[in-house]
Amino acid sequence: MKLQCVLLLVLCLLGYGYSNNMVLNLHHKYGGREGSNLSDLRAHDLRRHGRMLGAVDFPIGGTTKSTGVGLHYTKLMIGTPPKAYNVFVDTGSDIPWVHCAGCDSCPKESSLGIDLVQYDIKASSTGYWVNCYRDFCYTLYTKQYQTCGTSRHCAFEISYGEGSRTVGSYVHDYVHIDQVTGNLQTASVGGTIVFGCSSEVSGLLSTDDESSDGIIGFGQANSSFISQLTAQRKVKKIFSHCLNRNGGGILAIGQVVQPKVNSTPLEPNRRHYTVILKSIEVGGVALDTQFYGGVETIIDSGATFAYFSGWIYDPLVHKMLEKQPGLKTSFINGFKCFDYHGNVDEGFPVVTLNFMGSLNLTLYPHDYLLSFDQPGVQCIALLSKGMTLLGDVALSNKLFVYDLESQTLGWTEHDCSSSIKVKDEGTGNVYTLGAHHRASSSDLRTRKRIIFIFFFIIYIFVCNILTI
Repeated sequence: MKLQCVLLLVLCLLGYGYSNNMVLNLHHKYGGREGSNLSDLRAHDLRRHGRMLGAVDFPIGGTTKSTGVGLHYTKLMIGTPPKAYNVFVDTGSDIPWVHCAGCDSCPKESSLGIDLVQYDIKASSTGYWVNCYRDFCYTLYTKQYQTCGTSRHCAFEISYGEGSRTVGSYVHDYVHIDQVTGNLQTASVGGTIVFGCSSEVSGLLSTDDESSDGIIGFGQANSSFISQLTAQRKVKKIFSHCLNRNGGGILAIGQVVQPKVNSTPLEPNRRHYTVILKSIEVGGVALDTQFYGGVETIIDSGATFAYFSGWIYDPLVHKMLEKQPGLKTSFINGFKCFDYHGNVDEGFPVVTLNFMGSLNLTLYPHDYLLSFDQPGVQCIALLSKGMTLLGDVALSNKLFVYDLESQTLGWTEHDCSSSIKVKDEGTGNVYTLGAHHRASSSDLRTRKRIIFIFFFIIYIFVCNILTI
């Protein structure tokens, strides 16, 4: 009987070890809307605003830490042999970078539950430093360094609005991406990119709070990740994202054929993805504000909240609260909040943003009203700022397509936990691309403990039966 129990325990442990390899593909910084801290989310946006191959599939996602709004990250395989790096997806950043080996000021842990990794050029047989006489450096700085030797590294430095800073040198190395090869199927293919290897960080970038291995930039400049792959004729300069507010979603490069999206022109010669807001309706009634030809509006998947210029914000919020005249509002961490225990979708109006090209974006009450700090307290996730910018509260559960070849941006409401269809430009075939939900390392550790306890209970139960 003892031998049977030992064999059963071995089987349980084998099953336990196997479960540790059950890694899901998608990860989102926040995985649920309950239990969040408004001040933490506001601090994230302050930091964020300071930064301002056929089809390709990226496993994006985030932790189940707090809310379904916020910054997403993806796993990027770099080097030979390839090594995995968790990097934030940033449509407002033009320079991809990761922490460099030997960086003492770089964070060593992350509150997001991911294991941080530093890039070591000595560990990759295909990695080399970019010297300042190479084309990339010359183009980036418009002219060569005046005292550039053949061994001098091309340096980079990024300073953020809240005071953070990262510096280092550029590296050229192999990158592995998942090309869509069939319905819900991918195969790894390679390309090369130039990215920053950060040897020093300061400010909030040096803290362990919500840290990652770096940033993958999806901006418009020639130095961005999407632009570099396009220059190598690896992909078309089209990408899309569909962010599931409860965690996960879709991030892909290539032409989306289903669902169809209506588009609006991107404003030329702008650093960020900018479209023209023509008018706003609240509960189907036009806001009594003159837009004088339109308002430039930034679409930013890296921001958490939505921001409006003061002259729009005040009448907009007044109109939103008009159906509830008895509400007493107060400010909590900069947000206008109030007590409300009813169904917000029944008690507050739908807000419709009308853009050039007859393209509309709908904000439902459950989008712009968030309950975090106290039960029954609702806070408006719209803030007043000297610009108009739409972050995650406005973008979630919608498919956005950035067509940089035609300089348009389109979107449509979509279930971001489902799938889309993309076109393989080489063969013309259309494939289904599913959503991801990568589990964080902390999620995996929790799952591991649960499975172990489950198997251990089975072990005790069966052994008791065998000894009867």
